[in-house]
Amino acid sequence: MRRAPLVLLAVAGAMLGFTLEPLVGRLVTLSFGGAVHVWTVCVLVFQAVLLAAYAWAHFVARPWPLVHAAMAALTLVALPLGVSATPDPSGALLPIAAAVLLGAGAPFFVTASAAVVASAWWDDDSPPWFLYAASNAGSLVGLLAYPLLVEPLVGLHAQRLAWSGLYAAFVGLVALTAWRARARPVEPVPAPSPARAGQWVLLSGAASMLSLALTGWIGTEFGSFPLLWTFPLGLYLGSFMLAFSSTVAGWFDRSLLRGLWPDALVMLALFACLAREHLLHPFLYTAFFVVCWQVHAALFRLRPEPAGLTPYYLLIALGGALGSAVVTLVAPNVFPGLWEMPLSIALCALALGVGGERPDLAWFRTVHWRFAVSRAALTGTMALLTVQWLAMQGSQSVVASTRSVYGVFQVRELEAQGARYRQLMHGSTSHGVQILPPDPRSAMPMAYYHPSGGNYAAMELRNGGRLAGIGLGAGAAAAWPRDGESIVFYEIDPDARELARTWFTHLGDTEVRIGDARLVLAGEESTYDALFVDAFSGDGIPVHLLTEEAFRVYLDHLAEDGVLVLHISNRFLDLRGVVRANALDLGLAGAIRTDRATPETADPFVYFASTAVLVRDPARLAELDDRWVRFADDDPFPRHAPWTDDHTNLLEPLGLW
Repeated sequence: MRRAPLVLLAVAGAMLGFTLEPLVGRLVTLSFGGAVHVWTVCVLVFQAVLLAAYAWAHFVARPWPLVHAAMAALTLVALPLGVSATPDPSGALLPIAAAVLLGAGAPFFVTASAAVVASAWWDDDSPPWFLYAASNAGSLVGLLAYPLLVEPLVGLHAQRLAWSGLYAAFVGLVALTAWRARARPVEPVPAPSPARAGQWVLLSGAASMLSLALTGWIGTEFGSFPLLWTFPLGLYLGSFMLAFSSTVAGWFDRSLLRGLWPDALVMLALFACLAREHLLHPFLYTAFFVVCWQVHAALFRLRPEPAGLTPYYLLIALGGALGSAVVTLVAPNVFPGLWEMPLSIALCALALGVGGERPDLAWFRTVHWRFAVSRAALTGTMALLTVQWLAMQGSQSVVASTRSVYGVFQVRELEAQGARYRQLMHGSTSHGVQILPPDPRSAMPMAYYHPSGGNYAAMELRNGGRLAGIGLGAGAAAAWPRDGESIVFYEIDPDARELARTWFTHLGDTEVRIGDARLVLAGEESTYDALFVDAFSGDGIPVHLLTEEAFRVYLDHLAEDGVLVLHISNRFLDLRGVVRANALDLGLAGAIRTDRATPETADPFVYFASTAVLVRDPARLAELDDRWVRFADDDPFPRHAPWTDDHTNLLEPLGLW
């Protein structure tokens, strides 16, 4: 068979498959919310389908190409692509998995099998290993194209239709290559030894677990959205691509890099501990890439003869699925903290050792002294950073900690200006502060909720006493209602409610409704005089809470003269342009206030916020002082397109578009 159709089959299948993954991730957030575990469940399902696809390639597609073509043709009935699910505010794992499997499982099964099928049908004298490298290159292109080009330019509806059309053409390519492969001789497949099979599973599982563990680790800092999801996965795929390229693999075997995997593991562990220092993130991702490259290079060196490639790929897929299962299913229910990151680093070290890799202990004798000096400088830098991390850890007193699919929350007890206080932390983001009794300020809301801040001032515009808050934190906003008023909170994580009740006193017996706020509200008939949305600060934003459709849900539950307040402080995203665009598109008047800390106003108990207030009647904004900037033709806010469920562009508030 000519080589070009099989190369195209492997590359096109990979590109389609890894464009499908973030697309489906976006679709399921509309029904299950935007927490990072929604993405990890999607990845787990795709890994399981990948495993099934590789098994199919080994047992069915390899000996019977036309059966594979017929199966691929049958999947066309699933078009156009779509994910249909009953909205589930709880974000339970099984409904998410079922929605992904029913909506995209069949087409992904066909695209996922493409690289192994192309390799199995290869009848050229040259080994087909480069097809796996080409496939991973296609995966990388498809994966990165989604957040950088597809999502910013094309809405979800158009994405679904375009993907469906391309997939139909791909099925035609499957039929063509299957027809040409039907008459090729089918060679017997040698079975690997149990020891070798175990090495393959261990190496692939360690790298897969590390990739998802890093995604969750960084997700506690940046938040959950496709641009974040795809970056570690892109590095993971890039390492696969290099490792399975024979030319690069030969250079790698002869280079100094092969013996430096202990250094890379140590650096990865150290920079992971310092993940809150965002300037160090390039080093974190570099170390992650080097470790994955080392693992996948060892996997390539342990490859069988070409006749045994289908069980080899099948066991690689098994390892990947097991690694995903540990992060998605085991870790949130067993580990009290984000232990999967250090465990995956240790597993990579074990896998490399079992895989026959040895550290280069003769480093200082075999290389030029300048490299030795470089290593000494690196060691010194790592030592200093370790001291910094230990000092940082020593300054924190953690009195409570919980772990769930939504991440790790910690309650810390600290002291400042002679006052003891408690702080609720998620990653490096503060979700609330309360000064402890007997200090008279213990009943006063602090941090972003302080009476001197913009959030408090915006809520003071209310004309009635029915308040609602989206996002609980430590419950400080429960101190806002005056006599005769009430507040209801909507919070996605039940652990956050328990921490707020147990370790902070503002919440008391205030009602907290658990589930994704937008989905819970959509099923209610409640009406509020003021709605405070605090879900966008620090550790990322659930995009589905910031679209026009979400705003309409808020307005449906807001009195005619009600006030919609959004706390849009964020370390990475400038959300002012998004809020402005959505508000004006819906005919709302609005204003934004951004407070800045100065040496004169510095107070450890007062956090400076960026706040947006939206109303139906512009006259309601007359009470705001000159620190608020109203929406107008000449206002200083960025000019962005409105966000909708169909189209969002995170590159704009990131300043990259």
